[in-house]
This record gives sequence, structure tokens and C-alpha cells, in this order.
Amino acid sequence: MDVSAQPIILISKDKNKEIQHWIERNSSKVRVIEFYHLSPDSQNIILKQAAGILMGGGEDIHPSYYGREDAIEVCGKIDPYRDSIEMVLLDYAKSKKIPVFGICRGLQIMNVRYGGTLIADIPSEMPSEIKHSQTGVDSAHQVKASEESEMFKAVGELKLVVNSTHHQAIKNLAPNFEIVAKANDGIIEAISYTSSNLWFAHAVQWHPERLKNQASDNLCKFFLSAVLERK
Repeated sequence: MDVSAQPIILISKDKNKEIQHWIERNSSKVRVIEFYHLSPDSQNIILKQAAGILMGGGEDIHPSYYGREDAIEVCGKIDPYRDSIEMVLLDYAKSKKIPVFGICRGLQIMNVRYGGTLIADIPSEMPSEIKHSQTGVDSAHQVKASEESEMFKAVGELKLVVNSTHHQAIKNLAPNFEIVAKANDGIIEAISYTSSNLWFAHAVQWHPERLKNQASDNLCKFFLSAVLERK
């Protein structure tokens, strides 16, 4: 297949290429490009060619974006440049109805961009028996999904054991999104745009790219199908 003719999926940032490998493991019909390290001129050009956008995990979002400037002391590393380019990616995707999938931070920035807020630090603001983050390793816990969810119909399972590495989470959900999965302590673990016939936008709080199982591959294929159908 002519590589230049393949639909392009932009990943906002993909530090260890784990998201790229996850996508490539599930389809040879797309081309993956990391957006973060492109020059501004290249970003402008490639964004217009995007058939899908994936918002990856990573640094904390600056709390000023959700009205919690006071929470800066409990935040981890912040990357203002990443915050700004991901806002651009989301705005463009929504305006052009480009499919979007979010992972961990990706879920959080989607929520913040469209009017939601975050728990700035789960341990201090919402203590839980579930360890959503541990130093140096992924935690593991169960999530339960809605049987009405388009995303989890595609996954084929409603109860999943997922990996977890986050100390922030959704507090107030953005308008026009719905909660489609939660952890047993009430932390929101997956969201979907309510009018999926108008815009494909879904996100999960865990890291499916690091899980080599059928449910995680089905999540990837769910996103890929939207990208390929649009193209």
C-alpha cells in the first residue's frame, strides 16, 4: 500500500512509542505521526491531513485551565506547550468532526477543554482504598462499564481489570459528555461524547496501549474503525 495514501493518525505525544506500537499492532492501514515534536509549520500542514487524533498520557494539565490555580502545589510536572497544542488539536478535531480518542491525561484534557474540572490530587482530595497511582509501576483495579455504551459494546466486556497511573481525575464532567465507566470508588474511568453520530470522541483513564489483551485491542480497533470509515 502506498504509505502517502494511508490515513494519518496524529498522536499528541508518545514518549516511548507505546501508543504507536499499539495502533500498528492493530492495523497496517494507517500512518502514525507524533505531533508534539513537529515544527510549527509542519504542525499546520499535517493537522489538515489528520484522519484521527489520539491524546496520550503524560504530564499534569495546568490547573488554571479548570479554575484551580490554588492546586499548583499538588500538581506534578506541567508542560505548558503541550497544554496549548492539545487545546488546538481538540478544537480542530471538533470543528472538522475528526475522530478523537483519549488516554489518561487525554481523557482529562478533553474534559477540561469542554468545560469540566479535575480532582487535582486524588490522595488528598478523595482518599480511596484503590491505589490509582504508585511510584514506578502501574497499579491495577477493576472498572465497570455501562452496557449502553457504544465503546464497551465494541470492547465486548463490561467488567475490566485495568492498569492505572494517575493522581488526577475528572471531578465535574464536561457538558455534552457522558460517563460510561467508573472504578469501584467512584472515580470516572471512561467518557464519551453524547452525540456520537455527530462526533466520535471517547476516552479512558487507564493505559490500554500497555495492556496486551483482547479488550485493549478492541478499544484500539473501535477508534481505528472510526478513522477508516471517515477516510
